[in-house]
Formats: sequence, C-alpha cells, structure tokens
Amino acid sequence: MEFMAPIFDRISFMHVRIANSGHIQAAIGDEPERPRFATGDRNYLEDFKVMWKRAMRGWLKNAKFGDYLIFCPELLSRQHYYARTFQDPQGQFKEESDRYAEALRYQKIARECFDEICGAVQSRKLPRNF
Repeated sequence: MEFMAPIFDRISFMHVRIANSGHIQAAIGDEPERPRFATGDRNYLEDFKVMWKRAMRGWLKNAKFGDYLIFCPELLSRQHYYARTFQDPQGQFKEESDRYAEALRYQKIARECFDEICGAVQSRKLPRNF
C-alpha cells in the first residue's frame, strides 16, 4: 500500500464504505469477529481499517491546531445500485441492512481506529512523522 502514501498523506476528508470483491457496498453487520456480509476469502473490513488508519496517520502528520478530519460514511440505497437487496418471504425486495445502523457502526469503528492511532502517537509507538 506504500504506493498510495502520497494520497494518504493528503487526506482531510474520508468518504467511506465497505466493499468486497463482488459488491461496491457490503453490509458489515454487528458481529464482533468477522462482519457478516463483508467476508469471503478475506476479511474486507480489516482491509478497509488498515487504509483508514493509514489515512488518519497521514492527516495527523499534517494537522494543525483546530483542524478536523471528516469521516463520512456513504451508504447508498438500492435505487443507486449500491445496497444489495434480497427477496423477503412476501416477495418484496429489501435492503440487506439498515443503512443508518450501518453508519453508526462505521462511526464506532472509525473512532476505535482513530483512538488506536492517537494512542500509538502518544505512547511513542509511532514516530510523530510516521
């Protein structure tokens, strides 16, 4: 991922969603281990967390007092061909997840990632210039 370093080092806005190899948007569910629908051969959530943390490190490296990092989940509906749908017992197509609940999960995960990065900086596990 080092080839993306120039991008990660210039981040000030994160427009995010979790995808997998077959879908542009996959629900992550609320299981503590591996996300329900973002799995397969890989744990895609973990892949995205690595990128998010790297972007957060890049932002911290360049942030000045008063700067803020925007983390914006973009979870689009089935009308935009993003959210996967499945037929329910009545034959109606329903989205696989509640996008609002998913956005709250993203927020929780992002805060955990950011806290981990900040903690590493404060404890000197990571050099300030990463």
